Amino acid sequence: VADAPFAVAPAARLDELRLAALIDRLDAELRLGQAAEALAELEALGAEHPLRENIAALHVKALYAVGRQAEALAVYEKVRRALAGQLGIDPSKELAEVHLAVLRSDPALAPPAPDQAPRTNLKSRLTSFVGRDEELKRIGKLLDSSRLVTLVGPGGAGKTRLAGEAAQRAMERFPDGAWLVELAPVTDPGEVPQAVLSALGPRETRVIGNNTSSPAAAAAIMRGGAVGHLIEALAEKRILLILDNCEHLVGAAADLAETLLGHAPGLRVLATSREPLVIDGESIFPVPPLALPEQYGNDLFQVRAAESAYVGTLGQSPQPSPLPGRTYQDPGSQAEADAAPAADRRPPRDPATLTVTETLLAYPAVRLFADRAAAVDPDFTIDAETLPDVIRVCRSLDGLPLAIELAAARLRTLPLHQIAGRLGDRFRLLTGGSRTAMPRHQTLRAVVAWSWELLSDAERDLAEALAVFPGGVTAEAAAAVTPGLDPDTAFDLLSALVDKSLLQAVPTDAGQDPRFRMLETLREYGADRLNEAGRLAEVRRAHAVFFRDLVEQAEPNLRRAEQMVWLKRLNAERDNILAAVRFAAADEDADTAVRIAAAMTWYWTLGDQNPEGKLWMRVALDVPGESPPEQYAIVKVLEMVTSMFEENRWTELPQIERQVAAVLEGVPTRTHPLLALASAIGPMIADDPERLEVVVAENAKHPDPWVGAMLQMMRGMSAENAGRRADVRRDMEQARRVFAGLGDRWGLSACLNALAALAITEGDDQTALELQDEALELIREINAFTDAAQIQIGRAHLLHRLGRTAAARELLLEVLEAGRRSGSPMSAFLALVGLIEHHRLLGEREAAWHYLVQAEAEADTEQTWPGPPQLLAIREGHRAMLHLDDGDTGDARDAFARAFRYATVARDMPIQSRIAIGIARYADAIGDVPLAARVLGAAEEMLGALDHSDQDRQALIARIDGHPEYKSCYTEGKNGIRQENQLLIAHLVGLADDELRTLPDHALRS
Repeated sequence: VADAPFAVAPAARLDELRLAALIDRLDAELRLGQAAEALAELEALGAEHPLRENIAALHVKALYAVGRQAEALAVYEKVRRALAGQLGIDPSKELAEVHLAVLRSDPALAPPAPDQAPRTNLKSRLTSFVGRDEELKRIGKLLDSSRLVTLVGPGGAGKTRLAGEAAQRAMERFPDGAWLVELAPVTDPGEVPQAVLSALGPRETRVIGNNTSSPAAAAAIMRGGAVGHLIEALAEKRILLILDNCEHLVGAAADLAETLLGHAPGLRVLATSREPLVIDGESIFPVPPLALPEQYGNDLFQVRAAESAYVGTLGQSPQPSPLPGRTYQDPGSQAEADAAPAADRRPPRDPATLTVTETLLAYPAVRLFADRAAAVDPDFTIDAETLPDVIRVCRSLDGLPLAIELAAARLRTLPLHQIAGRLGDRFRLLTGGSRTAMPRHQTLRAVVAWSWELLSDAERDLAEALAVFPGGVTAEAAAAVTPGLDPDTAFDLLSALVDKSLLQAVPTDAGQDPRFRMLETLREYGADRLNEAGRLAEVRRAHAVFFRDLVEQAEPNLRRAEQMVWLKRLNAERDNILAAVRFAAADEDADTAVRIAAAMTWYWTLGDQNPEGKLWMRVALDVPGESPPEQYAIVKVLEMVTSMFEENRWTELPQIERQVAAVLEGVPTRTHPLLALASAIGPMIADDPERLEVVVAENAKHPDPWVGAMLQMMRGMSAENAGRRADVRRDMEQARRVFAGLGDRWGLSACLNALAALAITEGDDQTALELQDEALELIREINAFTDAAQIQIGRAHLLHRLGRTAAARELLLEVLEAGRRSGSPMSAFLALVGLIEHHRLLGEREAAWHYLVQAEAEADTEQTWPGPPQLLAIREGHRAMLHLDDGDTGDARDAFARAFRYATVARDMPIQSRIAIGIARYADAIGDVPLAARVLGAAEEMLGALDHSDQDRQALIARIDGHPEYKSCYTEGKNGIRQENQLLIAHLVGLADDELRTLPDHALRS
């Protein structure tokens, strides 16, 4: 059957595998000094495969090894000419290096002595080595340039395993081998030299014999001290010593390393320690935790949603997720991949074609857990069901390899979800390491306790206090929670803890204070120690007070030119600030909790973090006890308004307005800028421009000009909703000037975007583009994600209208991808609605329906829509238009009814106007042109002006403006009473009067 068509490919693959195995065997023979025996086969293989560079390299080495240097060079030249003539390429780097070594008569090409002893005491792997490719490359380069390289990191970071792997890969550079010296069992510093001798074993006697002129001299050295013995043994050798676990003997290890390096020029030392040796010439390599995913994994829904949203464009198919029973296999090193048979090599997958699950599996921490879990339970699989808990485990354990392996070992007795859920008591959970490991590596607590015992008293006290800082720490903050410690002394101690791998230095921007971070596992151990000493509550109180004062200092600066400096500071301290609220709540300190929440409200607004803000405002409000009236009112009002947005409580607008008014009535003074804004919320909610005008007038002389600008902007927004275009321009221009003077990027961006929207409807496209550019640049500086997405969607709409449809689509897809990647459902939904319109206007109905289905799923994932009903109105309006394109007027009418109801409940005139234009098209579709004209006129009245940017409006007018009743009916609608127009439109699509005031609880899927 060899010639059968089905057998051709398998046969070729098997031939390739056989050839690869043969090449590996010949390579091994050369390494064993059997060049003469291998030469004949290599000559035959070279003739059969004249373009195989790996065969040519072995052939050249074999000829050189048997003393035929000229023939070796001739073989290289022959292959070089063949490659150039037939393939047009130069020899590979590897073959060129062999050629150069032959020219230089490199001793490394010489065959080993037949009686050569083993060159290492490194043990073979019992488990796979996962990840660390970049670290290994960097360590290899350091060993080339430095004679002492120290791998530093906390206990359990994988320093020993990494050093062993680096030594294995560097073996070819050390003819006299690589030798591991295990210092963990050594307790007496004076025994360190003897430990090195013991690691070298009986070979050191032989080495000394080779370095001395007589047996008598060798015996004299043997009778001398261990250090002298080592100097004589290593003086002329090219050898790598791995000094493992130096931290408890750091002085003795440093002294020995310095002495040996000074007397043995061919010696390299690779040390592992929890702190540097601190001698001249030392290169320090911090061993980081294994890389972790930055997103997903906090809940199952996120992974599933991201997986289902994997296809971003129509016509693509998602790649398959890992199949049941599949676990991730360590792909090995790049060198191993390069050495694989050609037929068995596959090009690396394009990252763009990977599913979310496959992408997450590529992270080394996840791969390590998967690999060790499969060893414990062969039935364990990594898929969308198990992946969130795996990521949760890896994150909770900071990516520390030892901790992850201990967690995976627990699968023998506990299901994965219980392991993930019990990590709050990780020191009790993570026991049961390898029986052959050192006792301090058998449990997580023992690993950490070993590091703790090596600290001085001052270092230990500070390390324990740092346990209350989940978000890292500065010297100023550390001093605030440690009595008697000033920031300068705190900085010195923090630096010492970095040197001992108890802290990590965190990169900061120029001008920011140095920052340090403690791994979660170390923090939990420190908290246990604090609690045992009875100091935990005291340190937490000091922490809460420090961050209360910090956020109150920051709050007014968030409205000024220093905005970016303080936003960066609060971003860096975010986790600490939230912990301070939690500590205050646990201590029933309402004053501190409410003051922190009040000072953070504008930060949450600027950063588009309303869900987080709502949660923590509620925590603060629930703390029993007295709190400042102004701060309490700020938190209470903004919590109510935020909840209305986040919980889809738009039908409760009247009740919320009354509740806001009641809260404000209980505040004797309202000097705080946010309280002045809170006074305007009720009129905004009630759509009462007269009351809003009163609030603006009352605050006209407020000492903070930012208040006046904000109120003008809010009045402009109210005017936009009501369709009063001239008022919009007036207020936005005035607010714009004030915000620009103050340096408030958020306010200035909002004004610019509102003015850009005006320019678009007026047909001034160039001005709109310029305003959008400026607004987007400002809002990106403060990282307000949803605000930026809204500007980009408006820009995409404008680009589409200008005929730049490819650029518009690219921008919409960019916003969609970014929204999903960042977990921003609002941004993703905005982009999907924009894509629906984009494809619908291009006549690409199938693509438009595709994105409509995605938008429908996006708005129904939690059974409620965490956003304004305006967006649902737009989505349903597009659905209705697609039904009209399909000739289905019945379904179009139903969709328009939902759209107009949402728009009416939102009290948003521009959105009502937009939906009314679609309903006018529906009237034309059912044959009532006069009614279509009247509805078009009503749409203009709602907006307050003609909208030159609406392509649906332009298309409809072009279709019906020749009708004899068009102008009169249009004028009737334009000059009609708004409420009557609304009722006319509602009845046209089958809505009863009371339906205009009712938004279904969660009837979001049609």
